[in-house]
Amino acid sequence: MKISTKSRYGLRLLFRLATIKTDEVVSLATIAQQEGISEKYLEHIVNRLKTAGIVRSQRGVKGGYVLAKRPEEICILDVVELLDGSLELVECVGKKACARQPLCPTQWIWERLSNVLKAELAGITLEDVVRRSVENGSHYYEI
Repeated sequence: MKISTKSRYGLRLLFRLATIKTDEVVSLATIAQQEGISEKYLEHIVNRLKTAGIVRSQRGVKGGYVLAKRPEEICILDVVELLDGSLELVECVGKKACARQPLCPTQWIWERLSNVLKAELAGITLEDVVRRSVENGSHYYEI
């Protein structure tokens, strides 16, 4: 299982938005240029984040995007599952039981690993990402 570029780029986009001043908006073109990501691809990602109420847009000449929630309210698990779907490691976990479930000696392993992964991501907020970046000295410059 791999986390897709949608989730990785979506988190980078949210990180950028979390580091701007609260009364400012930023354009996708600016983020795309600074992150080296296609603006068209970011549009697809930001639309999903907007629909979920994680970001909001402002129209006009000085329009752009801003977080719709405080960084401490944005859980990384929610973002990843929004952009990538369920994080179950194998198909038989989290969905209807497969025909082999009563006989499968390994299903509990995949279920346990899936739960650990989800619990770890559920315990991390966008605020944690920003704080750790600042602590490590790798804080991106403000837009």
